[in-house]
Parts: sequence; C-alpha cells; structure tokens
Amino acid sequence: MNHKIDILKLGQDLYEARNIKGYDTMFRVKMVSMEQLNPYRAWLHYQDDWWPLNITLDTYPIITRPRVYFEGRVPPCPKHPKSWHPNVFDDGKICWGEVRVFPEMRVGGLLNMLYGMLHNPNHGSPVPDRCTLASLINIDVDEIRDNVTSTWRRFAQTIEEADRRMKSGEWQPPHD
Repeated sequence: MNHKIDILKLGQDLYEARNIKGYDTMFRVKMVSMEQLNPYRAWLHYQDDWWPLNITLDTYPIITRPRVYFEGRVPPCPKHPKSWHPNVFDDGKICWGEVRVFPEMRVGGLLNMLYGMLHNPNHGSPVPDRCTLASLINIDVDEIRDNVTSTWRRFAQTIEEADRRMKSGEWQPPHD
C-alpha cells in the first residue's frame, strides 16, 4: 500500500487547529517536535481532565485509519465509571470497531470524531471485558456491604429491643 502524507497540508492543519471550534475546551494539539509533524500529540477533555493521545498517520488528508492511543492511562466509561472505556484497549489503543474514517478527513474532523467517541462510547462492539455485566447493572460492592451491614444492625437492634421488653415485662409471648 502506497502511503502518502501531504506534509505541507498536515503542518498547516496542525497550526490552524487552534482556530477550530472546541479548541482548548474539547481538545488541543501539539507537534511532538518541531522537526517532525507525524506523529503528533493531542489532548481530549473528558471528565474534568485532559487525556493525552499519540496520533500517527499513514495518509494525509486521512484516508486510512490513523494509529491512535492514549498515553499512560485508559479513560473510564462515561456510563459505567467502574469500568474502563469500552472502545480503548488495555494498552491505550483505540478500538475503531465499525467507525469509518471519512474520505479526506483532516485534523479537526479526527479530533471531533475522537472527542465524540470518548464521550459517547459504542457499547455494541466493546473491547473484551469492558463494561462487564457487573458494571452494566451497576453493582457496587461497597454499596452491597453497606446495605448488608445496615440490615444486620437493624436486626440486632430489634433483638435487643425485644430482649429489653421481655426483661422489663412489657412484652408477653402469645398464648396458644
């Protein structure tokens, strides 16, 4: 496959990304080095934090799917906070699933697509073991433990109250 990158267009689009709607609130971009435009780094704003990405292009304007991965950490799922994002592998690589790259996509379109994917995951084709049944039904082990503890406390208080009433003569067992 002959990969072609229009380096001048890529450089211009990376420079002009600062003027794209959503820049500095939804996403940011930065070249990895002044001598190299590809790969480049982007940050996506998600859950009150900035999540760094490394983006490597094989074509530009984008015709083939770029290689994109989160650097250092995998974001959580917006719907199931106890699970990692369903469209990101353990190593941080994006799971594209059925996502198609539009012909001639440019930096701004890719950043908007990635931002949308991060905030609106595709649970129809998740990475294996993401958003598991436990997280889908929102099982929270701490909440279960607290509920069981609370139930046992109420049970113990009821027994103590019955014992107190029996000893004081306030309660009499039923007659057959």
